[in-house]
Amino acid sequence: MPPPVTSEMDCWVLYTDLIKKYREIINARVNGVYDNEMQLKIEESIFATTDLSRTVNPTQLSNDRFDERIAFQLYNRQKECREKLHNSFTHFFSSGYQKLVLKLLEENAAVALPNFPSFSIIERLYRAEQSKFRKPCEDLIESYVEYSKAVLIKILNEVFAEETSYKDQIIHKLTDLIL
Repeated sequence: MPPPVTSEMDCWVLYTDLIKKYREIINARVNGVYDNEMQLKIEESIFATTDLSRTVNPTQLSNDRFDERIAFQLYNRQKECREKLHNSFTHFFSSGYQKLVLKLLEENAAVALPNFPSFSIIERLYRAEQSKFRKPCEDLIESYVEYSKAVLIKILNEVFAEETSYKDQIIHKLTDLIL
């Protein structure tokens, strides 16, 4: 049972202790220090599988929604976004793209000085490529938001596990703020 809070000073001391624990857990997760229980569960799941066709590979472990490796999870999300962006680019050396550039140069031939292509050509080509960035970047941000919310709520549950008398109220309020 947690100690009773009888004064405002006791409340502040308890509050600062909880915030300190919360920060320590977040810093530990970001710096790669995880609970031994979690690491034991991962190791057991890897070594428990004896069938070679059913072995757990690192990508399966990294996609676990309870994975506490924050930096690793964020890196994987960035990597997926980078691949989507790379695949969405036009192949600039293709004959189709070359024809498009030549067509735009021809359309703006009377507008620009000879041997100095118009800025509007570059702008049109840039905007066409830029529009392809929006969806993968929005997906990355949404993925970050969802993962961050899940991690913060899990950490809140770990931090407030001992103080059961007011745990539910604080977690509910903080969850409302996070979500």
